[in-house]
Amino acid sequence: MIRSAVDIDVALLVNNSNNTYDAGHVTNPTGIGPVDMNPTFDWSTVAPLDRTEIINGSFKVVLRGPAASGFSAQGANAVLQTTFTFTAFE
Repeated sequence: MIRSAVDIDVALLVNNSNNTYDAGHVTNPTGIGPVDMNPTFDWSTVAPLDRTEIINGSFKVVLRGPAASGFSAQGANAVLQTTFTFTAFE
């Protein structure tokens, strides 16, 4: 059986606009973590009003990806923690 690649994405969902901006990506993560993600966030793609919201912390973090087969049927519970490191540039 050949398994296709599993893509997991983390995105920022801005509260007022509901716009999403990709923050990071990993392909085929394994184990219990931590898992390093490749950053994909591009500030130049963020709408001006959303920039203010993001700076003020007015966003949610969204994890997108498929669940393991049988996950919900087994009454499984997932606890996820995401840590961001920001670098300020002038």
